[in-house]
Amino acid sequence: VDAIKAKVCAQKGIFDCVYEEGNVDECRKVLVAFNSFGVMLPMSAEDLKKQCPSTQAFAGEPACAGGSGILSMVTDIAPDCFKNCQQLCGPMDTLVTEYMVTQDVDAIKAKACAQKGIFDCLYEEGNADECRKVLVACNSFGVTLPMSAEDLEKQCPSNLAKVVPTTSR
Repeated sequence: VDAIKAKVCAQKGIFDCVYEEGNVDECRKVLVAFNSFGVMLPMSAEDLKKQCPSTQAFAGEPACAGGSGILSMVTDIAPDCFKNCQQLCGPMDTLVTEYMVTQDVDAIKAKACAQKGIFDCLYEEGNADECRKVLVACNSFGVTLPMSAEDLEKQCPSNLAKVVPTTSR
């Protein structure tokens, strides 16, 4: 949680739009969702300034270098998961960013299923415990993700997977 707050503070400029008049109502939903699982994000521009003194900066190497601020918030939940599964960085950045814009769970699932092999790393023996943190957090947003490789296969049968192009790095 502290790592997420530090990341928000380090990139607080990108959060200015969250508090703008035309965006605040929709963005508040995301802030409330984070708050519901213990990440108390600032609910106003004034709160952001109070919580993030201008001298505060995030120290440390990001799990997915070059990713969006939103991806950083996700990777900060379980950085070792993404450090061990670097192939997830590009696709997850695309999927998370699209979800934040559209909140179209079906479209996101279709794109994830189209490239499900990339997600195998989440369930590998050395990664499963750490990566489960991300899966649980996503589930708290109402995006029910498979909690095992078997669940992934059930949700995305190989013979039914559609090819849906996504942007990758």
